[in-house]
Amino acid sequence: MKLSLCVPTECLSPKEIKGVTLSDQQYKDLIEGRAVKVEGMTSKNSKSFDATLQVNAEKKGIEFIFGDKKSLQERKAQHQEQGQKARRNSS
Repeated sequence: MKLSLCVPTECLSPKEIKGVTLSDQQYKDLIEGRAVKVEGMTSKNSKSFDATLQVNAEKKGIEFIFGDKKSLQERKAQHQEQGQKARRNSS
C-alpha cells in the first residue's frame, strides 16, 4: 500500500470548476478542508448541476458530493462507528 499526503493547497489549483468561478471565500474554505456548496456548474453533457465540493486528499483532487451522499470523511467515520458497535455487541 502506498501512502501519500496531499495538502489541500497542492490538491486544489483551479479557481474555476465546471464553468463556475469560485468566490474568494469558497476557495479559502476548500483550501481549509471545508465542504462548499456550488451551484450552476456545467456537466460534460452541457447540463447545469449543483454539488457540494470538498478536497479529497486520497484522490488528490476535488470530490463532488451530490444530494444526500456523504463525503469520504463522513463515510469513513460512519464505517468506524459501525465497526465499534459490532465489536461491543460481540463482546
